[in-house]
Amino acid sequence: MQSFYRLDERDRIAECRGDWDRFALDNGSSRSMARAVQGRMIWDFVDGIDMSSYLGAIFFHVRREVRPFESSYRCDSPYRARRFAMRVETSSGGLLLTHRMTWHGIIRDVGPDLPGDGALSVPRCSVCCRFHAGQAWIDPVAAPERVFVPASHCVCPACKAELRARLAV
Repeated sequence: MQSFYRLDERDRIAECRGDWDRFALDNGSSRSMARAVQGRMIWDFVDGIDMSSYLGAIFFHVRREVRPFESSYRCDSPYRARRFAMRVETSSGGLLLTHRMTWHGIIRDVGPDLPGDGALSVPRCSVCCRFHAGQAWIDPVAAPERVFVPASHCVCPACKAELRARLAV
């Protein structure tokens, strides 16, 4: 699965291609199909100040350095874990973002609608999809017996530190 979108110089979504619509439908989000997002600011679809700052730092770096930046991130559903490679590069005064799925796995079998009894509502990192439960950041793939529900979205300290180190190089 691979999709891409182009942002104009003001970070409006100018174009979506590839498997964009298929991914939106696979995730039950017809509101996220290309025709619904084109012309809107990318920031309308980014949840939380942490992730806005994270992506903003990448966008600024790519525009300033005029060279591509690549990273990976997770985009999980309650039942499936998915890792993507993201490439951000300059394009026609804006940016071109390419997302390619590199791995997918099962968190748990599809069952009753989540959340169920015993679901833990805690913050989730928007980059690595780990949940902050108590003092630990827990990967749902490593704990399929536990049901986590995002109470909020953030960027965990490890993902922030990794981005800072990569942008400083």
